[in-house]
Amino acid sequence: MAALTRSHGDNDDDSLARWQSGFARARRSWLAMRLPPPSSTSGNGSTNPGRHERYRVDHLVEKTHGATSTINLRISALLKKASDLIGIDEPRDTVIDMLSQGKNNDKFSKKVKIVCIVGSGGLGKTTLAKAAADTMGLTADELIIRICEFLDGKRWFIVVDDIWDGKIWVEAIEQAFVASNPGSRIIVTTRKSEVAKNIGVDEQYPIQPLSEGYSKMLLSKISGIEDKLLDHDDVVKKILDKCDGVPLAITAIAKDDYVDKNMLIWRWIAEGLVHTETENGNNDLFKVGERYFHELISRCLIQPIEDGGVLVGCHVHDFVLHLIRELSREEDFVSVLDGEQRSLSLPQGKVRRLALQNILDTKNRGTVKVDDLRMPVARSFNAMYTNMVTPTDGFELLRVLALEYCWVKEDYLKLIGKLRHLRYLGLTGTRIRNLPEEVGHLKFLQTLMLHETGIEELPRSLEQLTQLMCLRGDEKTRVPEWIGKLTSLLELRMYPGAEGKCFVQELGKLRHIRVLKAEINLKDEGEERDLLESLSKLEEAESIVVSTMGVIKLREGVMQPILVLNCKNVRVLDLRALIFPRRPACINAQDLPELNKLSLCVGVLEQDDVQIIGMFQQLLDLSISGPVPDGCDSIIVSSEAGFQNLATLSYSANIKFVAGAMPRLENIKLWINAYDVLDVRNHVLDLDWETSTLFSKSRLS
Repeated sequence: MAALTRSHGDNDDDSLARWQSGFARARRSWLAMRLPPPSSTSGNGSTNPGRHERYRVDHLVEKTHGATSTINLRISALLKKASDLIGIDEPRDTVIDMLSQGKNNDKFSKKVKIVCIVGSGGLGKTTLAKAAADTMGLTADELIIRICEFLDGKRWFIVVDDIWDGKIWVEAIEQAFVASNPGSRIIVTTRKSEVAKNIGVDEQYPIQPLSEGYSKMLLSKISGIEDKLLDHDDVVKKILDKCDGVPLAITAIAKDDYVDKNMLIWRWIAEGLVHTETENGNNDLFKVGERYFHELISRCLIQPIEDGGVLVGCHVHDFVLHLIRELSREEDFVSVLDGEQRSLSLPQGKVRRLALQNILDTKNRGTVKVDDLRMPVARSFNAMYTNMVTPTDGFELLRVLALEYCWVKEDYLKLIGKLRHLRYLGLTGTRIRNLPEEVGHLKFLQTLMLHETGIEELPRSLEQLTQLMCLRGDEKTRVPEWIGKLTSLLELRMYPGAEGKCFVQELGKLRHIRVLKAEINLKDEGEERDLLESLSKLEEAESIVVSTMGVIKLREGVMQPILVLNCKNVRVLDLRALIFPRRPACINAQDLPELNKLSLCVGVLEQDDVQIIGMFQQLLDLSISGPVPDGCDSIIVSSEAGFQNLATLSYSANIKFVAGAMPRLENIKLWINAYDVLDVRNHVLDLDWETSTLFSKSRLS
């Protein structure tokens, strides 16, 4: 624990005091972020208005009617955990020495001195800069706006983190320092040594990967496994070799279970913990929930997980999880019972939220006793990996019933219709095969999670659930012909059960869909056209992932009228299972300005298509395939083609790259059909990767 706040040489009393101070700050942050129940007592959920006034977090997030801002998740790097401080002492002291000396080693020099920390992503440049500076700093945007007036007449010490391009320094950042006081200090971090040269730094510190010993210490600290147990483990050695001393990679390997962002927000909404003062419907509730999620990230209480540049979930560090559980227990916010406790006692009639985890009633281990699980005022019941699930008739006021990988009998839901206040029903991994008709009595149900259950049919009574916002089916669940009546749906995930003319037509009635993930079986040209027309109606969609049972080659006639996507906020567009005759005209940066991830297959890939796709400023992940036109040798991607932020590329087209193209590319996947690329005269595939360290030419034999 001491490593959270000190180096190895610190005094124990001082480190304890600093640890207590840090714990107190974290405690205040958590208390400030306690999410409020709504103050209203409408049919959507009545709660205690006093608690809303008590926790009052409205000022911490943007109002729902304001513009949505993009929160830079890199600010969390400025609040690193104990795990990131391993091996920090020597490089920190070296950087401090560099800063302490003046320019040209004259410690009395009054000129501004710039020290640059150089290293690849994940090595800990930000962490090292913060350790040397011991300051929080402003966000990048605030720094640029306020820096001139803030620094005027002062001697200062500033960290400029993660500069990719020397032009940014010359054209923007440096201008703010021109008239500033001499004798000041700047730390710059960058992944490129050329950037350090371009901006004219005085000294460079090339940050090094962790040694094998420090790597093992870091893995041990995060995973909770003792050092001695890692010493002779071949698997551990392979993992650490793969991580190559990069702290970010080791941290990712050793983290807690994945928490799905959307699922978490749906639970917050179900409990009434998300509050909005506008009257624009359920979509606003989810957006406010997302802002709460971003706020937790900005306070470093959770660690973000992204997929193709899109925030999809989080990890919770063990220390933060322990803090959350302690605070929740102190305030009677939730009662957590797990398999480590042999006798489980609950305060009679006072439990509002109960979680059962890893509790098995077996003869070999002895019986885990739970005293009276009839809790008439309970609002939330969560159970994971347990066969001790209490009957539903013990929870008259329940709003959340979430079972994950629990052993329950087939008739467990026979009384589900009596839970009239239920908002969230999760049955993940329970292997329940039938959903009773009584589910239709749950008039306020907002979320229904059925994945990994084996449920094939949805009862007809579900069409009455007009407040249902999220439906995740099992891979066996068939989409009902009345799915279009669930007009409040914001998230729909269906798999091979989504087939036929009925679904593709009904899909167009779900105008408020934000997240669509479906595997659809299209049988003829009419169904193909119906699908494209339905997609054109999803104006509020932010993620569209459509797969098919096999690859479907769309005919030219299907494109008339041409597919039009009116979803300005879409961030994920995955249509790779549909082979379009050509790039749909609506796939351009002007119509889809927020696009982060694109998967597209075309019958012919033109040079102009690459130029247009390259103009997406937010595009981080691209998968594209298709043959080049007859008579064209290949598609050329140059530095002028855009793709300035692209990090991941997957392609099977004949594309050549010139030096400077895709400057931020980190991952590449290339699918090659040998019969398509072999030239019988020289058997060479020229990829023209002039700057690649992986390969410049591939030879096929």
